Amino acid sequence: MRILRFLFAAALLCAAVVCVRLSNWQMHRLARRQARNARVLHVRALPPVVLAARGLAALPDSLDGVAARAAGRYDAPRSVILHHRYHDGSPGIGVLTPLVLPGDTAAVLVDRGWLPSDDGLRAPWRASLDTGEAAVSGRLEILRATPDRGSPVFLPAGSAGPADTVWLAADPAALAPRFPYRLAPFCLVQEPGPGAPRVPLREPAEPLSEGPHRGYAVQWLLFATAFTAASVYVAFAPRRR
Repeated sequence: MRILRFLFAAALLCAAVVCVRLSNWQMHRLARRQARNARVLHVRALPPVVLAARGLAALPDSLDGVAARAAGRYDAPRSVILHHRYHDGSPGIGVLTPLVLPGDTAAVLVDRGWLPSDDGLRAPWRASLDTGEAAVSGRLEILRATPDRGSPVFLPAGSAGPADTVWLAADPAALAPRFPYRLAPFCLVQEPGPGAPRVPLREPAEPLSEGPHRGYAVQWLLFATAFTAASVYVAFAPRRR
């Protein structure tokens, strides 16, 4: 009987050690989140980058998230449609329109925002886009290569709309052959503001927070304390006759 008590106490102590390790893991995640937030705040505090055709490919990935502005001409007929984008649970599409920079040799994709769509594939998006000369402000977002190269889906012409190709992601290697000019390896994400049109819907920048990691760490420490106290009680409490 005494051996069983000590074995049970040892199991409770092991559970306490696991809880401590889980608490430390949450604190490490909190530290990573804080470091990421510090990087984002640093990038957002940088002066806006003015985009020009020369030097687009030389911009480093470290500018991901920095404010930027560009002036050029919208090439709306070559807009890229991203299918199955959701806003508050409603299906829709994302629209990226090339902004051709002066010289007509390079362009940057402008993330215009979200449009509602019943099937997440089609929407009357062309009628909602402004065209022609434009000065655009937003933040840079690096385009990442995807293993499936964006998963293009061809939509034949029909009653639902004209023929088109929609994409799961804006893969730069897959999109480059579709344009007669050089495409920048990033997009310019428009945000809501006084100068941005109401349609398509622009999403604000992701708010920064430390998440629930600190609370989870304290919770695991409380569990560890409870398991340790229970282990001591089981091991050393007087045996009832």
